[in-house]
Formats: sequence, C-alpha cells, structure tokens
Amino acid sequence: MEEVSFEGLTDEFVLCRMYRSHAWFEVPNDTKEKPELPGWYWMVQQCARCTTLRYDLCDSNHDVQHRDYDYVDGYQVDSGRISTREMRQEWAERHRVEEVIDTQRTKRKKKNGKKPRR
Repeated sequence: MEEVSFEGLTDEFVLCRMYRSHAWFEVPNDTKEKPELPGWYWMVQQCARCTTLRYDLCDSNHDVQHRDYDYVDGYQVDSGRISTREMRQEWAERHRVEEVIDTQRTKRKKKNGKKPRR
C-alpha cells in the first residue's frame, strides 16, 4: 500500500478534502472572457476555506455546460488518492481531538456529580 503524505497540506486543504466539498461563495468574474454565444455567462465561485476558484460556463437556459477549477498551489496531492477517513485521521491528530473529547467528557461528568471512568 502506498504511503500517504500530508506534507504541504494546510488545515484548510485537509478540511475541504475531509468534507469532500468546498465552502463556495460567488465572486466577480475578473478572469474569464465573456462567452461569444448570446445569453451564455461565467459564474465564478471561490472557496472560503482553501481559496480554490470554480468557473461554471452557463448557457442561456442557466445549465452548466463546462466547469473549470483553479486550485491553489499545494492543494493537489501527488502521492495518490487520500481517503476521507485518512483526512479525518490527519485532522484529529493535528488538533488532538481525542484529548479534547476526553477533557469535555470529564468536565461534563464532574458537573453532573459523576466520577469519570478510566
């Protein structure tokens, strides 16, 4: 099995890959030329987390006819496909999620008058 490398992946990149989705918002079209076909237009969106740009070429019926992405340097990984589970594991290790969950459980039990289990 090929070893997975997270080197160079920022937290924002890991989140977008972990959720298998970007947090899109619309931005002005400053890069794509207006299509020559009447009624056609580019809809441009940017991810709030990783700043990837998505370009949708829409026809006069507002159907997407073509889609392009402009990924930020470092977003695309050369070491093969990284699974969603591996992304969650990476996120948990980076943010010490298990320690935080254990601390929250302990506080909650103390508040309710119960002794925490070991």
